[in-house]
Amino acid sequence: MNSISTSIYYYLILIGGIAISIYALWSLISLNNFKKNASITNGTIIDYRSKVNNDQAVFDKGTDYAPVFKFITETDKKEIMVQSTSYKSEKKYAIGSTVKVYYDNNNPKKAYIEESFPWRFLFILLTTGIIGFLIPLLLILKK
Repeated sequence: MNSISTSIYYYLILIGGIAISIYALWSLISLNNFKKNASITNGTIIDYRSKVNNDQAVFDKGTDYAPVFKFITETDKKEIMVQSTSYKSEKKYAIGSTVKVYYDNNNPKKAYIEESFPWRFLFILLTTGIIGFLIPLLLILKK
């Protein structure tokens, strides 16, 4: 590979790393703002949804579970049922357990239980993005 095509690859990776970092940072800020402004109530675990990871999965083979919970909105007393988007390899709560629920008053279906906020995923994504732009940046500056 010649130096021009190598430089193009470095710049593409640099741009990708910057884009991933911006997205992850924006998502973290949005999620933090959501949590600060959300209404908080108690909910109940009513079920679990499962997904089976295929045999080609590198780290997590087996079944993962996402809790399904319900809660009553504070303002209009509507019962809302939500499936968490966060799947875990174990069922953390027993059916019928009480959990703290954060929800958006304007869109109560947008709700999280305390442990289902995707902080870890977003921090990993941010770290990957930072590494993705620092390494090519250092290689570009080294030339």
